[in-house]
Amino acid sequence: MNLYIGCILDVRIRLNLLIIPAIPLLLLFGDVVLLVNMFTAVLLHELSHAFAARMFGLRVQSLDIMPLGGVAVVEGLEFAGQGAECVIALVGPVFSFFCATACICFGAWMPFMQDGFRMFAQCSMAIAVFNMLPSFPMDGGRALRAALSFAVNEKTAESICIFLSFLIAAGMVAAGIYYLAAGSLKPMVFGVAAMLLLSAFAEMKKKPYAVIKTMAGRKGAMGRRGNMKIRYIAAEGSETGGKIVAMFRPNRYHIVCVLDGRGGIIGHITQDMLLEGMIGYGTTVKLKDLL
Repeated sequence: MNLYIGCILDVRIRLNLLIIPAIPLLLLFGDVVLLVNMFTAVLLHELSHAFAARMFGLRVQSLDIMPLGGVAVVEGLEFAGQGAECVIALVGPVFSFFCATACICFGAWMPFMQDGFRMFAQCSMAIAVFNMLPSFPMDGGRALRAALSFAVNEKTAESICIFLSFLIAAGMVAAGIYYLAAGSLKPMVFGVAAMLLLSAFAEMKKKPYAVIKTMAGRKGAMGRRGNMKIRYIAAEGSETGGKIVAMFRPNRYHIVCVLDGRGGIIGHITQDMLLEGMIGYGTTVKLKDLL
């Protein structure tokens, strides 16, 4: 659940309701100025994602501010292509790093405001570094998945990033236990670990649908470009659609030559036909059943 709090340049800003009970505690035990700086840094970070998405012609539904960061809700991002997803993901950390550098320069230029600029620079730098972790739901995880998709199929790229997410979450838990054993409780460390674990499990649940998302994304790219190189794949009719899609490569339109047991061609299936078949019958549908 999110609470609408305003609009910036036609982008709706929403506050996650989970953060509301924490605000009194943060104000009571935390630094109010630090919280304001962190909120502003997160907002600017997410706005940079939103403007990058608009450059690719995507519609930004909202910016949601949550207890441990924020998220730009972009419509159709999963179908925008690997290049667009990678750029949109990396723009956030790059812009946060730029803000931190600019504040350091302004602080040196205006010494009487140096403390304020330094605090905002530290917040922006922390957001930039944290978001570059190669883990879901961080920008680094999404950018790595998109980059890997140029070298391997999307399913493998997704699996690698999910594994890294679990590995980093386990490291955070180990760090939290270490601090606890040393007599210092670090609830933020356990909170971040929990967020990474939940995100990794969420990506695992979506993984079976990754092939269908990939097919739809290729169809959208075909419509935007108007042309695409063709790649042929030969497979027996007993093979499943999901296994064939795992062999697909980026920026290619695929046509499957369906063979009988003796190696003879019994028909052809385009990737659009394969998409429709998997939507209707699932990823285990056999090629011969789509002819």
